[in-house]
Amino acid sequence: MAPSISLRESIRWLPEKASEPTTTIVLTSAESRFVDIRIFRPQHGSELVGAKEDVLPSSRLEWAFAGTSSSELRHPQDGKAVVHSKWRHWVDCRNPDADGVVDEGDMYPQTDGRTLEKGCMVNPATGKLTDYEEVWKDLDPIALGKESSEEEDRKVCCVVLQLQDDEHEARGVVVRLGQYCQGVLRVGKHFSLERWEWKGQKEGWKRLARIGDLWVPCGVATEDGRLKLGGEVTHGDREDAATREAQEETGYSCDLLPIDLKSRAPPAGDDDEGVHAYEKAYEAFMVTFRHLEGGDVKVIWWYVAEIDERRAKGVGEQHFDAALVDFGTAVERLTFAGDREVVKRGLRLYVDSHEEKGGEL
Repeated sequence: MAPSISLRESIRWLPEKASEPTTTIVLTSAESRFVDIRIFRPQHGSELVGAKEDVLPSSRLEWAFAGTSSSELRHPQDGKAVVHSKWRHWVDCRNPDADGVVDEGDMYPQTDGRTLEKGCMVNPATGKLTDYEEVWKDLDPIALGKESSEEEDRKVCCVVLQLQDDEHEARGVVVRLGQYCQGVLRVGKHFSLERWEWKGQKEGWKRLARIGDLWVPCGVATEDGRLKLGGEVTHGDREDAATREAQEETGYSCDLLPIDLKSRAPPAGDDDEGVHAYEKAYEAFMVTFRHLEGGDVKVIWWYVAEIDERRAKGVGEQHFDAALVDFGTAVERLTFAGDREVVKRGLRLYVDSHEEKGGEL
């Protein structure tokens, strides 16, 4: 089966008129693994929340699920062959136990290249089984690559990441195909999703939507050269989270710098509670707490890092412009006095740790 990018253009709950209240995209790999994400348009749910335009509230989620698909030819009473498709859910935002969830529909190719899907499923507005019709349009996956590359040398990239951890009730799927990447993740009662799109050589990959607080590795799936067939993607350490957040907020890719630290945290297997000296450590040099409205507390882990100038700058947060300034100006521009003191300490650690390399402020 050829991989496909399918955009839904309308849905009709018979006998009502057709409409499209969502942006619905389905990415399907050559092995028939798919991720289907349906997000309400702004007028059908709450507006954006938070500082990032791509971070959406759960009210904007209509449906999101992932699994495997299959198709077969059937011959109804009129004798004409029709393609009957099934989508077996493996992860589902509506169903914690998705293994028994199967969608079915008959697919009718249209003269304009679109596909009309007919079937019967539960209408979420009424809670009743209802006949429906959906119109789908397939997009050609784009072969991405450097502008200097010959067109015939570029290949369409398809990446599938899958997580299964039964002990923690965790399942997730990410599919990247051509110019789109999207993924879903459920851990117990918690559910998250992301959708990304390639915006060209100048802007690169841009996250279009994120719902939920779990880490969905779509960003990793878009990094050419980082993944290999049968490889693993690990997450959970704060170091990866720090560089990822820096890139998402500023658009700049960065790498942590090693610094010399003194800490009461003992080495592995050592229970000595005294002060320990560490050279070339990639750990956070400071942790601060900020009390927010409503009694919430924000925990901030501070690291020393440098921008990777080999990578093109991304978009970053839409409400802010990231600018490069000297160290002194950066300290002056920080809003909170406590943050200014932390950054001063980080700069001093950098100089002390890299004196032999000419480190200076």
